[in-house]
Amino acid sequence: MKVAIVGFGKQGKLIANLLSSAVNFERIEIDVVDLRTIPKKSPSDLNVYDAFFISTPNSSLKSIVNSLWNLNKYLWVEKPAAFDLEDLAFYESLPGDAKKKIFVNYSFGQSPVGIEFKKICEQQRIGTVIKMSVFASHRFAFTSEYKRDWRSELPGGVADMVSCHYFSFAIDLLGQISNAQNNYGIFAGGKVPDTATHQLTFTNGITADIFTSYAAGFISEIKLIGTLGTASYEGDSLVLFNSCDKSNQDSRFTKGLPQPIIELSARKNWLDGQVNMLRLFLQTVELQGEFIDSLDKASQVFRLLRC
Repeated sequence: MKVAIVGFGKQGKLIANLLSSAVNFERIEIDVVDLRTIPKKSPSDLNVYDAFFISTPNSSLKSIVNSLWNLNKYLWVEKPAAFDLEDLAFYESLPGDAKKKIFVNYSFGQSPVGIEFKKICEQQRIGTVIKMSVFASHRFAFTSEYKRDWRSELPGGVADMVSCHYFSFAIDLLGQISNAQNNYGIFAGGKVPDTATHQLTFTNGITADIFTSYAAGFISEIKLIGTLGTASYEGDSLVLFNSCDKSNQDSRFTKGLPQPIIELSARKNWLDGQVNMLRLFLQTVELQGEFIDSLDKASQVFRLLRC
């Protein structure tokens, strides 16, 4: 298999490093292609590749996809894929067969913590889910890299870069979203929102609150509340608490004993999610399979973020 990485910034270098070290996918040859040369290359030059990893800035994603989609190759596209509603209209206008070869990198659902949350829901280990809450900041907040790296060029700022992961994950976990109320704020002197809050309502009546920020100190917390207990991840471990039907001596109901599910730092969980996404993408390319709804779900998420 021969693949090309288009754009070699931080994300492109991460992909190259993970492909060569952690993914352990045999028989893969990796090239790096300057995004500026893509429109100038002939189809015969590009047809030597089985797949393209497009890791360019979001403002140039559409133009690169537009140059490649009709080659009938597999395209890995960084989230949220679109820069604005014009980009979104382009993606939605693509033929159905082309859409099924585009894979948008929403990695949290394929991370170890995301997978365990899905198992908890599928097995109804906390009963019927009633509520989901998320508090998440960025790993660069209040570090030496913060001032020059935290800002996103995307109009939605932190929502387009961080909140979108949890929108996608929530759809996988809880079903379709019927309504989204979004609020954006700037607290650290940038030009795009560095803090966002979202209130989601699902077609099944479940609600979710999502808070994401570049301005806050590092935090990574997710909680599901169910009819029979709660499942909570707080940046280092996922723990399940079952409700307790008996009361203590003061006639107060007691919380069930914690049941540890997985211990994993937020950074390791993020990296493992990236690796799992890369494996899924390459396996699909090798088997000449399809990504049934990856682009459609990414389109839905982007529209919800622009409500």
